[in-house]
Amino acid sequence: MNKSALTEAIEERARSTKDSKPLIEDSPSPPPAPSKKVARQSKSPWVEFCKEYAKLNGCSYKEAMGQKEKYSAWKESRATTKPAASLDVEEESEEVSDE
Repeated sequence: MNKSALTEAIEERARSTKDSKPLIEDSPSPPPAPSKKVARQSKSPWVEFCKEYAKLNGCSYKEAMGQKEKYSAWKESRATTKPAASLDVEEESEEVSDE
């Protein structure tokens, strides 16, 4: 086969495959599931204290990390009562009497 005959044979083959059905039909594949990064959950009581303290007292996490003296009281009271109740130590709660 010379160059022109080879070129013609290749073009003929390309034309015939366009007209015919493919042997394997492309089935629509489902889109890949988006990968969700799951944040690592800390089990440290110190981290839990800082998060709860910051939330209840309206301060930043960094500010809550400076409350080390309140952490021991929180940790002790956590065993007996709700942890959220012991974090509200910054503001002295005044009891309101019903008169």
